[in-house]
Amino acid sequence: MVRLRKRLVMKRMVFLLPALFLIACGGGGGSSSQSSNGTPASNNPPQPGPDITVSLPENVIAGPLNLTAPTDSDGDTMTLVVTAIPTSGRLRKGDGQSVSVGYNIGINSNIFGPTGLNFTPDTDTNDNNSSFGYFSYSVSDGKVTVTRTISISINPTTGNCSLSVNSGPFTSTWPGLDWESADPESLGMCPDEINQAMEYAFKEGNYTGAVLVIKNGYIVSEKYADNKMPTDLVTSWSVAKSFTSSLIGIALDDGFISNIDQPVSDFITSWKTTDKESITLKQLMTVRTALNLLDGSDLYNAPDQLKISLERELIGQPGEKLYDYSNSDVMLAGEVIRAATGKNAGAYLEEKVESIIRSSSEWWSDSLGNILSYCCLDTTPRNFARFGLLFSRNGEWDGINVISSGWVNESTSPAISGEYGFYWWPAGNNGFTALGIQGQIVAIYPEVDLVILRFSSYTRMGDGSTIRTSSNYHSTTEPIDFNNNTFLNLIYSSIK
Repeated sequence: MVRLRKRLVMKRMVFLLPALFLIACGGGGGSSSQSSNGTPASNNPPQPGPDITVSLPENVIAGPLNLTAPTDSDGDTMTLVVTAIPTSGRLRKGDGQSVSVGYNIGINSNIFGPTGLNFTPDTDTNDNNSSFGYFSYSVSDGKVTVTRTISISINPTTGNCSLSVNSGPFTSTWPGLDWESADPESLGMCPDEINQAMEYAFKEGNYTGAVLVIKNGYIVSEKYADNKMPTDLVTSWSVAKSFTSSLIGIALDDGFISNIDQPVSDFITSWKTTDKESITLKQLMTVRTALNLLDGSDLYNAPDQLKISLERELIGQPGEKLYDYSNSDVMLAGEVIRAATGKNAGAYLEEKVESIIRSSSEWWSDSLGNILSYCCLDTTPRNFARFGLLFSRNGEWDGINVISSGWVNESTSPAISGEYGFYWWPAGNNGFTALGIQGQIVAIYPEVDLVILRFSSYTRMGDGSTIRTSSNYHSTTEPIDFNNNTFLNLIYSSIK
């Protein structure tokens, strides 16, 4: 289906407050703002970049606005504040952080430059929607405030497909022991864009190990590096966090956990009567515990990663910040699963999920056997796809309710709306992703029953066991020129 977008022409709003002239009052010890000839000194207003119009294609993800950093000829300290944002799209900094009204932009912020601030239009922006809002920001030197407005023009794309594409309705299936395959065009997808995505992912230097595209439960595209096979294991890195999230939801469904606002100290009893006693499971699931962050090597090289995660100091008020990305917080979520269910995360996953979706995996542990619930789950790409399909189908697997739809919606909704969810990331197009370092992706788009996976080239190091030590762990290769959004957008745009 081709999604058409109406051209966004944002109203230009430029407010220039009159310059304020400060005339010094007489009196001993008073400062003077007069020039040497006795005339009042004037203030020069700050100079932001110009009002601009940015033209972007309708399916763009992270289209750059290319803002120009402001200057002030007087050398005054400037304050920059976002005053309005589009209502039918998302603004994000280059590091992925959402930008909202009232956001205070640091003068040396990476919001400026070619990739500093990006815009992604909503996929449901079409001819029936004409209210888009606009993006503007103010610059103040303390005396004069100047506002700039960015107009965004969305260009519809109606690219032709080299093959005839089925307009539907489409059949759906569940994989058995093996998967069924189908041509993309039979399920309403143009193979041209999928082929472009494959070329992008596997171009020299991007070190892609595996790509899978699942539509309506069918494999419509699959490719592996020359030295890899479908049966080879790939590693999750932080994709495993989304698995941990699902297990918390299942423990809630099973009654082992009362509710998401339950104190973590109900399960980690060593926190009772301490300053950590009030930390809730929801704060843990949104990494807002205010516990101090551990340097990566301090955590990864520790023989007992659970112990040092538990013993961190409280350095703020739990819940006061949006999130601090903390592997140790997710490590504790794994301990909650063990304490609540009597099974570690690996065993609980096997019992409650893998036995139903016909999958299996290896979840790494520290030297004391504590499951590394923040990372390090190894399985085949097709098994990762089974997990993605489970969430694409709202927690159901072939008539069996594996995870409640309530938890699927609650845990992923923040990610859909643009922020980190309960260990899920936003994907645009009303989707969400499980992400790991170096380009590990499981992207899920329930509205169109689409699952997209990409994994980096993977090598298991050391003795082959699942105990993570300094010399025994998995290794992936960092891609040189690979962008998750570019890759995902190419495939999503194939839906006609």
